[in-house]
Amino acid sequence: MLMINNLRQPKATWHEKWMYPLTMNDSQLCREGSQRRIQAASRSANARILLVEDDDDLSDSVSRILREAGYRVSAANNGVSAFLAMDELLPDLILSDINMPGLDGLGLLHRVRSHPLMASTPVIFLTALADARHQREAMNLGADDFLNKPVERQALLQAIESRLRRSQDYRDQCQARLRRQKEFVSLVAHDLRAPISVFRLGLDMVATGCREVNPIPFEAMENAFESMNGMVDRLMVMARYQGDSIPFEPKMVNLEALCDRAATLVREHRSPQHALDIRIPAEATIHIDPVIGEQVLSNLLSNAFKYSPQGGLVTLVVTLSEKEARFEVTDQGTGMSSEELAKVFDSFYRSPRHRHIAGNGLGLFGSKLLVERHGGRIECRSVLGVGTRFIVTLPIEQPADPSCNRT
Repeated sequence: MLMINNLRQPKATWHEKWMYPLTMNDSQLCREGSQRRIQAASRSANARILLVEDDDDLSDSVSRILREAGYRVSAANNGVSAFLAMDELLPDLILSDINMPGLDGLGLLHRVRSHPLMASTPVIFLTALADARHQREAMNLGADDFLNKPVERQALLQAIESRLRRSQDYRDQCQARLRRQKEFVSLVAHDLRAPISVFRLGLDMVATGCREVNPIPFEAMENAFESMNGMVDRLMVMARYQGDSIPFEPKMVNLEALCDRAATLVREHRSPQHALDIRIPAEATIHIDPVIGEQVLSNLLSNAFKYSPQGGLVTLVVTLSEKEARFEVTDQGTGMSSEELAKVFDSFYRSPRHRHIAGNGLGLFGSKLLVERHGGRIECRSVLGVGTRFIVTLPIEQPADPSCNRT
């Protein structure tokens, strides 16, 4: 039967039995220490603790200590009651005795670690058993800590705070990992629009019965297919290894082919009023990740065309040094104000002036993620009403294996 401790009055006599006796000075120090612990416990947002103990005096006294420290406490007097209550309580930490009738602490721990919602919940054992065998068995089952009775208040609260902090750090890491995965999936979904639009162009040609052989659309569709295939491969890598970062696979890349593919993917954003000038070193090859490079360049070129509604010259200039490749994409479009420039790489940011232009605010945010994944940097310079320039710098250290694949 589950017992909620706020329905029971703690018995002061237990302090003499299990804890150090309290003097007036000790009481004052305890109150001051409790205030500090309450502040520390606030970081755990009033964590919920499930106390499993069949000794009523012990259960009452430990509950009172934990509540004074700012925790929310529920108590069960055996393992079965605790297990049946877990789904409803979903405690942040379990403090349990080992030697209990029926389902003991080790059996409860086994069920906690098998529970889909509780598998990572910290479990601390508080027991009078000093047998090393029980301690080893508890640790093997996944116990987080093991405190022998009698336990000092400070040791008890420090152990709980430490385990809650580790648990919160783990949850924060999981959330950050999930956020990065979502960002990458959103980025890939965004960048798939460019090659899909190329295929749509090809389907339109077929639907209208165009029988004239035009090598440009077919070459564009071939490039679009390769681009889509590369992005899907990246998603599969993340799914297979459950990674939390963007896959990174550098190889030798022909610069001219890379820039041509990026320009082809954004043809639908280029109007007859646009002129594109690509300047690259002749027959240059560099060691970079081709998928990242293509996605970044196609995003920047797409923006250059979209935000130059009156047309004008768009340039892509590539320069090489011994250890870096520098890509500059410049347009003669609407430009940005200083306020817009400060937010240009924020996720989902769209300038109110450009709501009429299709987009979701992920392109430049994603480009920054990709560039940083490559170990590079990206910056933006813009003058309102004059134009914008994006500068991407990527490291191009030579591969360890000179026979690596080329693309």
